Formats: sequence, C-alpha cells, structure tokens
Amino acid sequence: MLKTLFFLFRNAIGWMKTLLTASLLYCVLVTNYAHADLGDQYGLAKIGFMSINKNNADPVLALGGIYGIGLSPSFTFEAEFSISLGQGGEYVADNGDEGQYDIWTVAGYVAYRYPFNDTVYLKLKGGIVYEDVQRSGLESNSKSTGVGAAGGGGLGFVLNFGHPVMLEFEATATEKDIIFFSLGMTYPF
Repeated sequence: MLKTLFFLFRNAIGWMKTLLTASLLYCVLVTNYAHADLGDQYGLAKIGFMSINKNNADPVLALGGIYGIGLSPSFTFEAEFSISLGQGGEYVADNGDEGQYDIWTVAGYVAYRYPFNDTVYLKLKGGIVYEDVQRSGLESNSKSTGVGAAGGGGLGFVLNFGHPVMLEFEATATEKDIIFFSLGMTYPF
C-alpha cells in the first residue's frame, strides 16, 4: 500500500513538473513583451556591493557595466564586467590573518525578462563567468581565477522620460561564496 502511494505521488509530481515546464515555455514563447527586440542594443551601469562569504569578510563596494543586445522580445545577451573598488572586503581569518579582497569578473549571460505589467518585470539570467579573486593579507596572499557558471535575478522597473529607461535591482552569484547585489540603469541606443 505504501509503495503504491509513493508511486502515485511520484507520478503526480512528474506530471506537475511537466505542466509547469510547458506553461513556462508557453509564456516565454508567446508573451508579447518587448524589452529589446532582435538587434536592439543597450548599456547598463550598476553600482552595489559584493557579499563575500569567506573569512568573515565585510561587503566590498563594486561597479559594473553591461552591454546587451536583443535576441528576441524577451531574451537578451548581456556581456558584463564588474570590479570591486577596494572600499570594504576587509576580513579577519580564523588564524588571525587580516587583509582585504579585490575581485573582478567578466561574464556572458542570457537574460530573460518576464513582465508583471507595463512597468514592472522579473529578470532571470544565467551564463559563464571568468572571475579573479585576490586576497591580500598580513601573513598570506592568495589569488584564484577560474571560469564557471553564474546566475542571478532581480526586479526591474520601466521609467519613461521621453524614452524608456529601465531601473534594475539584481543579485548575481558568481560563485557559491560571492554575490553581487546591485542597482543599475539601462540606456538604450
């Protein structure tokens, strides 16, 4: 009896996943929202902080820039560069070593924007990132570089000052221990 219930429950979850996937695919392909049509381009400047979950580090002030180009009405490709500004990132390791983190990244993302209405949208993105993390300390220095998967999400707001401008609040995880929280503004060109 218990095996039968488990089997039915597992199949019901499988059907729900299929229905959810089909519904999301339908919304993505059929929605009439146009953040950036095919070939449209935009720049996005952002400022925020990188949260570093290593060695009890403080958040570090960071800047970023994005060049985006429309792939479809809802999907865009974004090339992003971000860099810490050296304000923050101080840490005290368990062994007593003190120092600071400096980080910069270069990434390529596919971003999807889902509109809630004419002025508010959800943004999801995923892609590949190259990351350079340097830790300078009193007793030890380290540097790690690498390529990996990254992703993020946030909320955007469309403001109209004669031409539409998007304001985006976003969180992007470049690795499991580093998240870039930012506020950005787009400029279409």
